[in-house]
Amino acid sequence: AYAMYAEALRVLVHSLPAPAAAESGAPPRVLLKCPEHTWALNALFAAFPDAQVVWTHREPAATIASYSTQAAALTRFLRGRVEPRRVGPAVHRCFAAGVRRGIAARAGRGHRGRHGLHRGRARARRGRRPARPPSRRRRRAASA
Repeated sequence: AYAMYAEALRVLVHSLPAPAAAESGAPPRVLLKCPEHTWALNALFAAFPDAQVVWTHREPAATIASYSTQAAALTRFLRGRVEPRRVGPAVHRCFAAGVRRGIAARAGRGHRGRHGLHRGRARARRGRRPARPPSRRRRRAASA
């Protein structure tokens, strides 16, 4: 699947106007933001050997809730109905399996902790920490 994806990206990149970097002889760079790529890192690196991956860690509950909302909307559009109670657990299972595959692939490529982004290797990066819920004292002060 990634071989076809790589070919489609090559066609897309060559159909775009030449950026300044191309005039200097540098190869065009493409930035993709799709968390599902981390679930198939070995296939991604096979198709894109010079790929650089930055894996951002987010607060899981917020991520799964957001993704579940999108998945429910897509399911409703495609099937006409959705069972909301099934969407969250299905997304959770999918994310958990994908993260396990990504971690295994990253370890198999010689990942050395959080430092150093290497060609054909993935690096973990922490996102913003979630805001703490307000303390009881702050809630009382805000409601007064």
